[in-house]
Amino acid sequence: MGSYSQRFAYRCRNGHEGSLPVWLVVDGEEQPDLLRRAAEGEFTPPRCPECGAEAEVSGQLSLLVHRPGKHPEMLFGAATPRDPDRLREQAQLSMMMLNQGRAQPVGSDGIVVPYELLAVMAQRDMNADADALEADSFTALSPELQRYRDWLGGYAAERFAQATKLVLLSLLQADSPGDLLKIIAANPILLDRRVDTLLGHMAEAAEQDGQPQMAYIARARRDLLRQAREQGVDQALGPDTPTPQVHAAGPVDGEAEESAEPPQPDFAEEATLTPSVGSALVAMAGYPVGDRTEPLSGQELRQLLTRALAEMPPDEADLAMKYLHGELVGLRDLMTLWLATALGAARP
Repeated sequence: MGSYSQRFAYRCRNGHEGSLPVWLVVDGEEQPDLLRRAAEGEFTPPRCPECGAEAEVSGQLSLLVHRPGKHPEMLFGAATPRDPDRLREQAQLSMMMLNQGRAQPVGSDGIVVPYELLAVMAQRDMNADADALEADSFTALSPELQRYRDWLGGYAAERFAQATKLVLLSLLQADSPGDLLKIIAANPILLDRRVDTLLGHMAEAAEQDGQPQMAYIARARRDLLRQAREQGVDQALGPDTPTPQVHAAGPVDGEAEESAEPPQPDFAEEATLTPSVGSALVAMAGYPVGDRTEPLSGQELRQLLTRALAEMPPDEADLAMKYLHGELVGLRDLMTLWLATALGAARP
């Protein structure tokens, strides 16, 4: 079907009333002229056909914009604030209308944005604008662009946090100078000063959760990255570079020596995980939990991880999980690290 409109009863401040078509889906690939009109502010909000004043309509206003070649490709906004579930349902319905009759569905790359910013954002590339903002070269001469710039700051921060999330986990679990050198060389984004802030947030979160070893590792990696920026990576990662490691926390009996190898779990007798712990592992893998059809949001995952850590019994906490670089990490350490990363990414 592509672009889609629906007639709504309306009234404007000048006394005009009647019904008018309200665009709910704009397919810029099928009808570039509609995308241009959306960018000119004709659709958000709808305008009185008699005088051009803002029209108050009887239905719930939302708009899905498909912009081929832009990032993200899909923008969705709703005029009336709704709870996340209702907003998701409306966005899914709009996507169904867009893809109806299409041989190849579109819409894998999309984002929910403020309804009032849809016009100024309709033909802009968010990633290019975020790059310009980070380089202090974004120009906002109009009030609309200034509001967009304010929103764009949050988008750029979230984009950076997501881009560094997995590589930070890899950095924290590196167990030799060689591994650290490879990770930093392959991911120059780690030398960005904003990573210092993320690692600081992770260290604070780990301390609050009673994981001082994890906090120490985060701060040690932060200091190492600072040295790499100042001295160069090769100099900072000389042969004497200490590499604090994350190990699975095996049960300790008296003063037994710590094994050079992380303890291996005994799966001879399969145990059933605490429900919240099992659900958290499923959610961490990106799968829906329980009767949900979609993965948890970031906030929901943080809440589930917090509950799982609180309810996790000692025999589960010490289970070794094979993670990045093939390293065995204690289940509690793994979930704490994930939670610390999520908390760090959520900080303003």
